[in-house]
Amino acid sequence: MRIKRYVARDMREALGLVKKDLGSEALILESRRVRQKGLMGFFRPLHIEVTAAVDQRTSQGVIPRELDTLQTKTIQSEIDELKSLVKQVMIQQNGLLSRESKEKSPLDYLYRQLVDSEVEKSVARDLLKEVGRDCPEEKLTQAQAHRQLRDKIGKRLKPVDFNGQKYIFCFVGATGVGKTTTLAKLAAHYAILKGKKVGLITLDTYRIGAVEQLRSYARLMDLPLEVVMSPRELEEALMKMKDMDYIMVDTAGRNSKNFIHIQELQSFSKVLPEPITFLCLSATTRWQDMALITNNFKPVNYNALIFTKLDETSSFGTILNAACHTTLPVAFLTNGQKVPEDLEIPSVERLTDLILGGKGL
Repeated sequence: MRIKRYVARDMREALGLVKKDLGSEALILESRRVRQKGLMGFFRPLHIEVTAAVDQRTSQGVIPRELDTLQTKTIQSEIDELKSLVKQVMIQQNGLLSRESKEKSPLDYLYRQLVDSEVEKSVARDLLKEVGRDCPEEKLTQAQAHRQLRDKIGKRLKPVDFNGQKYIFCFVGATGVGKTTTLAKLAAHYAILKGKKVGLITLDTYRIGAVEQLRSYARLMDLPLEVVMSPRELEEALMKMKDMDYIMVDTAGRNSKNFIHIQELQSFSKVLPEPITFLCLSATTRWQDMALITNNFKPVNYNALIFTKLDETSSFGTILNAACHTTLPVAFLTNGQKVPEDLEIPSVERLTDLILGGKGL
């Protein structure tokens, strides 16, 4: 057996390389996303690494003698019979689904749609109760129910209002949610695309390489960076950057169940004058854990939400759960590693589309 690895920009290109090199009989053993080597790899999209294998006898066109003409016909007959059975089963299932669809109401379908999108059941029930109160269920069409549900969801999603011209943005959250990359995207958005004066401050001196990662971003965007280790040093850094339009403060990722870590983070947040503190949440986090995170980070007084890693999931109901649970606006979405492209300021309509359909990324 011949085994080889291939690295390509996407799965289509990788499969093309495999087919060209090993032939159409090759088998894919493993595929994973990998980062390109070197510093610039941070700013480029992940590549696909595929491991493929092929039986050399098959790839050379050698057909086992055992498969004579009679056996080949027998195998083909069995395949045809199997296809016929599958077709019959599908017809029966379609008939069952058709009968079930006549029995279910529009609200039943919408409830299943919400729950399948990982909207919390209690939230889904509250929404549909409101829809049912506005219009009797026996008179409610599917289209009317869907329109009313969109309206009810939209009322639970607050628009972002920063109130002012100069901002201090502070990013908090659990480890690994992408705070530093998100900060870099916002810094590039305001400094490069909007022409604003932006300064960077990092408190993350715990994670190996964290300072260097942000220093690389600062150097590439020609932005000032201050590294601080105490609330007093943070005050001094803020004074140095008093002329900036935006000051963006990166913090170390914290385990929300560690009360001492949260207290330490709180001591820094008290130094910041009227900050906009974003709680960064990964869209891939299950709701039970996300609810715990939103509760345990309350001492730092976050006042807006950022959802990261939307490209790594297809269900976005946790966005609605968090918005209802915290009653705070969703300020930004991120859906990849590219700086600053993979950043979005979502409208209520956009968030509603994600929650109900989970498409568009």
